[in-house]
Amino acid sequence: MKAIKVKEANYRQGQFHLRNVSLEVNSGSMTAIIGPNGSGKSTLLRLMSNLLHPDSGIIEVNGKRITHYKRKELAKTLTMMVQSTSSIPAITVSEYIHYGRYPYSDFKSKKASNAEAVEWALQETGLTEWRDRFIHTLSGGEKQRARIAMALAQQTEIILLDEPTTFLDITHQWELMNLLEKVNQTHHKTIVMVLHELQQAAAYCDQLIVMKQGEVKATGIAKDILTADLLLGTYNLEASVRFEENYPIIIPRRKHA
Repeated sequence: MKAIKVKEANYRQGQFHLRNVSLEVNSGSMTAIIGPNGSGKSTLLRLMSNLLHPDSGIIEVNGKRITHYKRKELAKTLTMMVQSTSSIPAITVSEYIHYGRYPYSDFKSKKASNAEAVEWALQETGLTEWRDRFIHTLSGGEKQRARIAMALAQQTEIILLDEPTTFLDITHQWELMNLLEKVNQTHHKTIVMVLHELQQAAAYCDQLIVMKQGEVKATGIAKDILTADLLLGTYNLEASVRFEENYPIIIPRRKHA
């Protein structure tokens, strides 16, 4: 079963052009979209979430064209965690997570199913003891966990995340990736995320989608496609690559003056 299919999608905005993108994402998998800045990673993710609409081509979610979903129907199937640069209101962690229930018409109510979903999301993300803390008092890593908890409370099959580890220190990055792996493996959620850290993408994800200048240059498992040639052709980086189990060791070649 394919959770997401993109067929010959094109999208133009200003000088940027996403060209003839075709790909598939398996249900229950973890997929990373990688590539240099400006390659179209976030644009592709937004097309998958219906936040943007392709100029041509087809996007399917669970075998159904995304344009055929009603808004709330799609919101019960797929959730998108965008990069957050806005300030967070003075609400508690549990209140914040409760917003994940918005696809359900009475999400503001104290309906038992809403409370159960929020409680489950708090437990899954290890935030139970922070439930009554104001969200703006949390650390960066804790805020990201709260955002993922809100996505979990939405109870969708598919979770899309735009650079979830950005602005986190290395410890919180790996904690977050471990959390996403647990969500994927325990609850069989399909997770697609934009990542900059190639080691994280290779170590945790079943599939990599490599982009450059609005095109998909390669798709596949990390051990097959993450090579010195790919790094040179995609990132203009001369480096050697080797794997220790599933973890890639990337050693750039220093250029001396």
